[in-house]
Amino acid sequence: MNLEVLSKYKKLEVKAGTILFKENDPGDFMYVILDGQVLIYKRVMEGVHKTLSMLTAGEYFGEMSLLLKANRTATAEVIQDAVLVELDQENFREVLRESPETGIEMLTQMARRLEKSNEEAIYMALELALLERRPADYKSITSRGQLLIATGSFDMEKLPEVMRLRKEVRWSTGVNERASVLKVGRSQDALIYILEVEDLREVIKLILAFKGLVRWDFSLGISPDDDFIDTLNQG
Repeated sequence: MNLEVLSKYKKLEVKAGTILFKENDPGDFMYVILDGQVLIYKRVMEGVHKTLSMLTAGEYFGEMSLLLKANRTATAEVIQDAVLVELDQENFREVLRESPETGIEMLTQMARRLEKSNEEAIYMALELALLERRPADYKSITSRGQLLIATGSFDMEKLPEVMRLRKEVRWSTGVNERASVLKVGRSQDALIYILEVEDLREVIKLILAFKGLVRWDFSLGISPDDDFIDTLNQG
């Protein structure tokens, strides 16, 4: 994108960690990134968010709310100190009039996003289906099964490949997947599995399934009603 055409418009220097706008906020401005990185994500449920895109210099965001005069459909957070150009609706029209090439490039970006959003809609449906599979109460875990919590972290640019591999994970008969959640972070995403396993060696399969893209931490779950907890309290 020809960023020189934007030189006369308002510039913002924004620190990492700043929320530019939240989902459902009114949308009076769009932004073009001159430098830095901005994360766009959507709330799936309380405490769980879905990464939609990570944008860098030359990319823009917030245009749909501006053009449609609608509330924001996602949250935008600066994750690396950024310099942004802020455009209102009239500014945006001026840019299109003064630089048709810039307008064409913006439309190209928009077309790519629409294509990606169709794929993301499918992924989102899968995520929501998984989130509905809440873990049962710990009491229901059988004596033959051990509750295993696997938390994996990975760089955000690896998200598409991690999601593809996630769809390919196949568990053996000795593993019961009780829940699976993808949670966004400021610099990394997290993939969380809650599994009931008969053999703890199954974690090796989980590590291998993601081909080194995910760094895993494992912990064992204990019911708060377990008699073992009472023994510890008495001690």
